[in-house]
Amino acid sequence: MHDSGGSAAFRPVPGANAIFVAAGTPASALLHPNFHLPSTVPPTLPPPTAPPIARASTIIAWSGSLASHDDPQAELFEPNIGTWTKPGWSALAKACERLVPLLVAHDLHLWIRPHPAHIISDGPSMLKFLREVVPAASAHNPHAASPRLAVLPDPAMLLTPAMLPLAEDHLDRLFAYVDAVLATSNTGLVVSSVALSLPIPNPPASQTLPLRTPHAGPGQYLRPCPPDQAVISPAQLTRRIESLVNKPARLFSSSTAD
Repeated sequence: MHDSGGSAAFRPVPGANAIFVAAGTPASALLHPNFHLPSTVPPTLPPPTAPPIARASTIIAWSGSLASHDDPQAELFEPNIGTWTKPGWSALAKACERLVPLLVAHDLHLWIRPHPAHIISDGPSMLKFLREVVPAASAHNPHAASPRLAVLPDPAMLLTPAMLPLAEDHLDRLFAYVDAVLATSNTGLVVSSVALSLPIPNPPASQTLPLRTPHAGPGQYLRPCPPDQAVISPAQLTRRIESLVNKPARLFSSSTAD
């Protein structure tokens, strides 16, 4: 799976319930014109003790933004202010209505991983997707016995560099939404290792947190990193996971070290 700022492996945490996930591509976002569902999806990360399986049952993808929707050459994590407005949500709803019949036909589930640059970008948008977009898309397909679309929360990746000085407060609010998401659709939870992108050369002394890199776009967000370089410690996430009322069915790890 590809993350803002680089590629990252994506696997179940040891001891968690196993699930077979088809890793995404750089265009693996619902709002990207090249997004499609393969008829056969080979498992990419089977646990060592699992029996062979012909194909995955679940695909994880980004929701995407209007930047790549309007321009296929745009960076996947390039921000676009219209993404979070009515045109963005309308484009996402249409994409979901188109995808549900295909998911049913191929017996697949599609989980959306949030990102700050994309339409599903924070706690409220995760819930809006589950409570409004998913029921509407499923209603158009009478053969969908259960919702084929869900959200896979990734709290650490939802932070931005500007949030880090108050990371504890932001994580508290994010996990309150995560609890509500898991109550509605318990796919699991991603435990990401994230770090700042490289700072601009010679930042001003007053700039304590580098908010940009020499390249626009992905540098505005946190990037996956090895666990020992993470700006959010595992303890900051695990103690909040332990306090959730709705425990995640699965835990996934995501870092460039996996």
